[in-house]
Amino acid sequence: MTHKHAFEAAIKHESSLRYWEILKSTARYVLSRTIIRQWRTDRIVLPGSSRILYVDPTENRGRILYMTGGMTQPRLNLFWKTAVATFRPTLIIDVGVNYGECLFSVTYPKNSKIIGIEANPHLQPFIERSKKIHPNRKKINTVYAMASNEDSDKQSFFINKYWSGLSTAALGKEDVSKAYQQHDIPSITLDSLRSQYPLDKEKLLFKIDVEGHEEKVIQGMLHSIKNCPNILGFIEFDSKYLAKSDTDAHAFLTFLQEHFNLYVYLNNQELYHFEQISLDKLQLLFKKKHIHTDIILASPGVTIPEIYSQIIHLD
Repeated sequence: MTHKHAFEAAIKHESSLRYWEILKSTARYVLSRTIIRQWRTDRIVLPGSSRILYVDPTENRGRILYMTGGMTQPRLNLFWKTAVATFRPTLIIDVGVNYGECLFSVTYPKNSKIIGIEANPHLQPFIERSKKIHPNRKKINTVYAMASNEDSDKQSFFINKYWSGLSTAALGKEDVSKAYQQHDIPSITLDSLRSQYPLDKEKLLFKIDVEGHEEKVIQGMLHSIKNCPNILGFIEFDSKYLAKSDTDAHAFLTFLQEHFNLYVYLNNQELYHFEQISLDKLQLLFKKKHIHTDIILASPGVTIPEIYSQIIHLD
């Protein structure tokens, strides 16, 4: 039996196996033998919808998105779809679009204002193709720049040649290698982008996934945070990546809690809400020195989506 036939047989029997286990094992099997190079598809139908996503089939993350049907971040996918349906946002901001598996995964309320920000110029052609066929295409503003704490014509951004998801503005000296290419790109603040939108009646939904640059993105939207009464957000929190951008992880958590209620993922089902959060408490919870997780941010009075089996409240 050829590799291709073996793969097809595995897919036919996936209903009898755990969904994510077969996807992971199949992806590992295929990539280890590089037979995926024989396939040149750049079009994905995202699960649970009819939304189309275009990816680069010659880039590793594009290949994995194809292999998993666009489901590389299931907790974000579930949060985003449910938040759009229940929170009914009027202003949506996706910082770190990548191929757009979050931004283009749902249809938004009719009068929504939608902003997608991506710093990697190599992804622009694929993002624009997906945008062109999205139902909200006339309301989606795609911006190709680095979201940060200042507006600038020129900032260093490092593109990973092998995995687009590792491209970053926060690159430690020890990480500079042949895997990265430095590009000079403009930087913008979220406050400057949404300055034309009055915020007192807006419901803002955002996602920030920028490989350690999260603090600077948040600093660039302070006016929005202070003036928008209804905010629901989702950010990646990685203490190693934050350190590379000279971010004090403990101080960043404290700053976030001054403005939001924080809900920390332990796994895909359990969320932890701390009365007073700290890096030490997260290290005890995860039993690790370096923390990699996701955090839901909610303005006081905003209810997070009811999709979690358990929210555990801690001191």
